[in-house]
Amino acid sequence: MRQNKKENKNKRKNEEWIQKARHASSVKDIAHVIETMQFHRIFGLVDEQEVWDKLLILDEMYRRVFFIQEEKFRMQLKEKHGAEYTI
Repeated sequence: MRQNKKENKNKRKNEEWIQKARHASSVKDIAHVIETMQFHRIFGLVDEQEVWDKLLILDEMYRRVFFIQEEKFRMQLKEKHGAEYTI
């Protein structure tokens, strides 16, 4: 019973972390997500699949933030020069 409670709590915390991670919109948000990242340990070892899943989420975050920054930069160039620029 106690183990189930702990597993449910860990699962809920992991789901909350994933939701926060998927809504990151700046490098500061990504840093916070990395600081709060935790892995479940079984006999002192971490689950390899969990590590890969979290790395994929981090990759998505970096790509999204890069895209947002790129679009902001394009808009600034367009405002300043009045033309489309490619980066």
